Amino acid sequence: MCATNYDRRESIEGAHLGINIMRRSNYKLGHQQSMQKSDKKIVEQTDLSLLEELTGAFEQGRTIRLLNGDLTLLEALQSDDTHTSSMASLQMYNLIGNRLTKRLVQDQRFPGNRTKMIRTDNGGCGFYPAFVALPLLRRALRTGSPEDAIAWLQEVLSTTVATGKTIDALWGVPVEQEIPLTEGIKLVPIDNLPESKNKQWMMGAEFSNLSSPIITTLSFTPPQSALVVTRKIDPFLFDPDLGTELTNDEYLKTHELIKEIVLVLTVVGPRVAISAAQWFTFDDPDLEEANILSGGRSMQMLEILPLGAKDYPTLNCAEAQEMVAGYINLTGDNRSKVRVALQRLNQALRRHNTGDSAVELATGLEALFGDSDNSEMTHKIRMRTARVIGGAQQERIKNAQLIKRMYEIRSKLVHTGHVDLNKTFKIGEQSMTARDIVDQAVQICAQAIKTIIRRGSIPNWSVFDILEHPDSPVFQAQG
Repeated sequence: MCATNYDRRESIEGAHLGINIMRRSNYKLGHQQSMQKSDKKIVEQTDLSLLEELTGAFEQGRTIRLLNGDLTLLEALQSDDTHTSSMASLQMYNLIGNRLTKRLVQDQRFPGNRTKMIRTDNGGCGFYPAFVALPLLRRALRTGSPEDAIAWLQEVLSTTVATGKTIDALWGVPVEQEIPLTEGIKLVPIDNLPESKNKQWMMGAEFSNLSSPIITTLSFTPPQSALVVTRKIDPFLFDPDLGTELTNDEYLKTHELIKEIVLVLTVVGPRVAISAAQWFTFDDPDLEEANILSGGRSMQMLEILPLGAKDYPTLNCAEAQEMVAGYINLTGDNRSKVRVALQRLNQALRRHNTGDSAVELATGLEALFGDSDNSEMTHKIRMRTARVIGGAQQERIKNAQLIKRMYEIRSKLVHTGHVDLNKTFKIGEQSMTARDIVDQAVQICAQAIKTIIRRGSIPNWSVFDILEHPDSPVFQAQG
């Protein structure tokens, strides 16, 4: 009905324009004046139609209650329960259908039928005109003002550049203060994150979802910290019809760096550092409200689930900064091999079986201290590990013995599928179980990785094995 009335008014105004043109002696001036008056009437009428359409839906929306009257429509929309929020979205669509979108397209303050998508850190999402009606009504319900909602949409569509944050929440890395790790990446306590749906989800009871058939203690342990990456989104809006190609090169590079930083934090403790979830949020809450992907998150699939969530000590800030900076400065094979060692150390800490942990540690140590000659590998690994870590004579002897015994545990599992956890081994004058030895080997592996990172390269073993001094100038990268 509104569209028909609008068409009739426009026709009447056109007729008046024709009369004005014929009656005025100055055709050009009369035409310009009549067009200005006609345009003004059309704009005013369009404003009224958009506002009326939105106000009508707003008034109806305020009366709707869901879940036996327990929730208003807005409360249901903001619910963390997917079923409830979906039901509320359907109710909103029933209120507005395509009518509000048509009014927006007709309104000369907006871009007509031209598509405007919102860019985020890793791509874009639809916004105007196909997906804007629901956010517009939701804004009106939240602020209690349809006029404010229309002004908000004008502000969003006039934004050219935005800033935001890529956030990666972490298990196992408690911190007490903000720690800058690189120029654009910092580690912060989870409580310091800006308020968002994802933060509420992680810190709330909904995080412990017992509907999944696979449950670990991580399901009941909210993340304690998060890596935060500052991002500039330029342009904020783009029109896909213009053929502009968006690339995700920067996002992919940053995403890979985040994964590596999480691995590096493994050696500071050592600890099981695991990414819990990652999401993006705009700094301006008005822009975040326009993002239809707000509240979305990505989570990695964990190949090895830890048995329990340990209460790790607060992260050593200075050591974390040193390790991250040193790792980033590694290049070529040095960085690749250290990354393998970090991955295996992290997996060794997650393993439930003592023998499996020994296999992971052996693989990590061989990435650092192995060479192309596979003969006498166990001997070379234990000797090189002890020498690189250094220390007093008795410490070196003990470390070499622990690595040797760890390899025996590894071989026992590989060749028999079983490790006798009651059997004890002699390390100097001390008797140790297989679990004790593997736990000590974890510490040795972490120390070895840190030493290589601090040195900046893996030694040239063909020279190192002869001189036996890691402080020698020949302690340099291979090839």
